[in-house]
Amino acid sequence: MSSQGSASGIPATTNPDRSKSGESQSMDKPTRVDEYYLSGGDVVFKVENDLFRVHSFFFTRESCVFRDMLTMPRPAEEILEGSADENPIYLGGITSIDFQRLLWVFYNPTYSIYDADIDTWTSIISLANLWQMDQVKDLAIRELGKMDLPAVTKAALANKYEIEQGWALAAYAEIGARLEPLTTEEGKLLGLDVVIRLAHVRERIRDRRATTPVETNSTRGFGAFNVSPLSSPIRPRSMYDGAAMPAFGAIAAKKLWNKADLEIVKEIFYL
Repeated sequence: MSSQGSASGIPATTNPDRSKSGESQSMDKPTRVDEYYLSGGDVVFKVENDLFRVHSFFFTRESCVFRDMLTMPRPAEEILEGSADENPIYLGGITSIDFQRLLWVFYNPTYSIYDADIDTWTSIISLANLWQMDQVKDLAIRELGKMDLPAVTKAALANKYEIEQGWALAAYAEIGARLEPLTTEEGKLLGLDVVIRLAHVRERIRDRRATTPVETNSTRGFGAFNVSPLSSPIRPRSMYDGAAMPAFGAIAAKKLWNKADLEIVKEIFYL
């Protein structure tokens, strides 16, 4: 049976009726994934019970982990691991669907257009981080950065996959400045240490705003304006490009933090 993806070539999240090449397969016999079992491939990987025949070039180019694995000298008489279905390189601890999503980056049928959802990019960044594929990881970060992700999701991704501190910094500031407390599920996602630090962030932000006038984008240029603590959406500038954010609209309305809040986060999280 073979994994059937979308028109963009991205494997679906669930594929219970996958049709893989060859005759009827038993549960114990590995089966080829048609889309990524390529006649020109020079290495065979096994993930779960699926076989992939792909080009080692991408793996040795992108990952020092695979570079060491695939270029290690072997005795001439030894059967080369990964040379055939009967002797594949087994990649444990990952899922077939995640591996297919990573391969989609290398074999994307739409070339430079990488249109995918958060689940796909999370799969990709997970394996890129595991195998030290820095360029692939940067691509995933860039594409995730284009999405309107909840602050908790961004913080969790930044922590789990060691994403640049700017991600976590902005996410923690937004969580600390929002009116709603963390839910139980959000707390589980972030972990105890982060939750405790965020409690300190929230307390510091509230104390500061209770005694300090807050300047919003809409008041900049018209003189200082006192507002009630946490009553007005604040994001004077984008932390990524330094450009002023729109004074009105959905983006400004969702950003509750400002530069002073970022400094509090830096202090408490040692960023």
